[in-house]
Amino acid sequence: MKETMQTLLPSFPANINLSKEFRLLISCSWLAEGDYTRVQNERINSLCTEGVDWKSFLNLVERHRMPTLAYVTLHRHAEQFLPAWVKKALKERSDNARKQALLIGAELVRLANLLTAKGIEFIPLRGALLSLRLYGDPGIRHMKDLDILVKPEDVESADRLLTSEGYICTIPGYDLTEKQRKYFLAEGYHYNYYHPGRGIEIELHWGSNLWTSEQVSELWAGVGSLEWMGINFNCLDEDHLLLFLCGHGAGHKWFRLKWLSDIAPLISRQRPEGWERLIAISERLDLSRSLAQASLLSHWMYDIPLPEPILLLLEKEKVSFSLTIKAVEAMNDTDDMEVMGKRLDSLRSAWYFLRLRKYAVSFNSLKRLFVCPRDFNDFPLPDSLFWLYGPLRPFFWFFRHFVRHNRKAVDIH
Repeated sequence: MKETMQTLLPSFPANINLSKEFRLLISCSWLAEGDYTRVQNERINSLCTEGVDWKSFLNLVERHRMPTLAYVTLHRHAEQFLPAWVKKALKERSDNARKQALLIGAELVRLANLLTAKGIEFIPLRGALLSLRLYGDPGIRHMKDLDILVKPEDVESADRLLTSEGYICTIPGYDLTEKQRKYFLAEGYHYNYYHPGRGIEIELHWGSNLWTSEQVSELWAGVGSLEWMGINFNCLDEDHLLLFLCGHGAGHKWFRLKWLSDIAPLISRQRPEGWERLIAISERLDLSRSLAQASLLSHWMYDIPLPEPILLLLEKEKVSFSLTIKAVEAMNDTDDMEVMGKRLDSLRSAWYFLRLRKYAVSFNSLKRLFVCPRDFNDFPLPDSLFWLYGPLRPFFWFFRHFVRHNRKAVDIH
């Protein structure tokens, strides 16, 4: 029965062509375990013997933010195929990425002591602790910033602490009125900060753009403990961690391979508590489609056989097939972050994000469509007129995308 279901899995779309260099990056994008190590070695060696456009490969390494994983896996499995200049370039990028990761990790340890002293509970999301859990190495994952989840009631305290430590709030990056602040906390999900002296960015989360407050509370229910650098950190148990990563990757349309490479080790491992618990949690978090999508992506990219409960989930959530195709297209795209970000914000992507959710769109989700926090800065209104942000949004949108855009084009020419 299981073998039959495996054969019924949707095949990789024939109309999507993955370059040899991208297929090599996929093979290098995780530290395989057990029997997967032999398969990884064979694939890397096979692709290298066919001849690789190393300049294109290095560009893909940058595009998908995977310098250290690429360097470690190629050094381990195919060092003899690497031209000296490629080995040097990869090592330099890997060393720089490791330094950044360890710098952010050290800042996490410093802030952990400060947050704990203030009685602020927090969960580090991804970053050094995820790298440690996946690979036993806190510096192997590429890190751009430090992500911390706090409870909604602790946001203001955490904000004051970060500000007192020299961090500058960049999102929203402007003063909020009382009603704007309340709306941002109720309907938003994170603040961004930057420390000019340390060169570190922080995202302070209290929610998620895909989840309700009740679903975010589920994360706190799945918290365990992980000791690192003499500190006991809150961490998500493996089921909640996997689902959080699925939601994060799906929310970005998986346009960076690095997010899927976080999933592969977790999908490939045995689960002592069984897959049924994972699927039950995914239902409560409304992440069953994101889990199905991530599982099918892992099967397509890494040839990871899927367990029967996941096969049944894929059969049940048939829409996940088309969602997975969209993810592969985004992952295979060569556009940079800015261009891809605009695509993800476009109306064309709205249908993709709506279909990620299994249940009806909530009233709060609809409110996010009709009130845009960006308008608070671009078109400031007093609190007495806050209610106008909803009905005036079409005019604000038109002005921002057409009037202001055309003015800039005229100024340039």
